[in-house]
Amino acid sequence: MIVRQRPPGEELPDRSGLDVRLYVVTDPSLAPADRLVEMCLAAVAGGATLVQLRDKQASDDELLRQAEALMDALRPSGVPLVVNDRLDVARHVGAGLHVGVRDAPPSAVRRELGEQAIIGWSVETLEQLSPSLETLPEQRAAEESSVGESSVAQRPPGETEACSYLAASPVWRTPTKTDTADALGPPGVAALRRRTSLPLVGIGGINTPERAAEVIAAGADGVAVVSGVFGADDPEAAAAGLRAAVDDALRARRSDPRQPRGLEPHDPEQRGVTTR
Repeated sequence: MIVRQRPPGEELPDRSGLDVRLYVVTDPSLAPADRLVEMCLAAVAGGATLVQLRDKQASDDELLRQAEALMDALRPSGVPLVVNDRLDVARHVGAGLHVGVRDAPPSAVRRELGEQAIIGWSVETLEQLSPSLETLPEQRAAEESSVGESSVAQRPPGETEACSYLAASPVWRTPTKTDTADALGPPGVAALRRRTSLPLVGIGGINTPERAAEVIAAGADGVAVVSGVFGADDPEAAAAGLRAAVDDALRARRSDPRQPRGLEPHDPEQRGVTTR
C-alpha cells in the first residue's frame, strides 16, 4: 500500500504549455529499473519533451520508487513525467496520468488530480470522440456523413474536455502493445485531427524518423515512441533523429496551406488556449 504523500504545496505539472513533439514511453524489457533514469535522461538530452512511465507488472511500491526517481531526475530539465494508468502513483509524486480506453475515464481522473494535471487519453477509434465544441460544424457534418451520426457519440460528453492531449493508438501494429484495436494508419490520424484541437500524438510502430514525419504530416503534433528510443543502442542519438524529423515535418506542415492544421508547438499562447 502507498503511504507516502505528495509534499504540501508541490504543484502538479502544468498542462497549459504542454509540448508533445517527442513523447518517450518506457518499457521494463527495454529500460529496466536499474537503467531507467539513465535512459530517460539520455532521451531528454536527445530532445524528448515528455516522458511516460509505463510498467503494467510493477507493484505500486516499485512503480512509486521509479516515479520518484524520475521526477527528481527530470526536474532540472523541466520535462514533465506522466504515469501510465496508476492514479495513486501519479497523485503521490505529482505526475500526470495517461489512461487507455479500458482504464478510468479522463473525467474521473480530472476530478481526482485537479485542473492543472496533465491527463492523456488513448484514442483507438473515431467513435471515442464524443461531439464537443472543439469540432467545427462543417467538420462534424462531414464526419457524420461518412461514419454515421450515432457512431460519434458513444462516450458521454466531457471525456475529451477533461484531457490535456490525445494519443492516436496504434498508428501501426507494434509488439510492445498488443491489446489495441486495428491500426489506424496515417489516414486514421488525419481523421482524428479533424475532430479535435487538442494536442494529438501518434503512437505505435513509430520507430524511424520517416514514420515520425509521416505521422506529423497526417496532422499529429508529436509522436510517442517506445522501442524507437529505448530499444536503440544509443537512446540519445535515436531521440535526436526522431526529434529532428518531427521538427522538420512540423515546419513543412505550417508552410503548406493544404496540410492539416494542428497545434503550433512553438506558440505557448496557442498551447494555453487549446490544451484546456
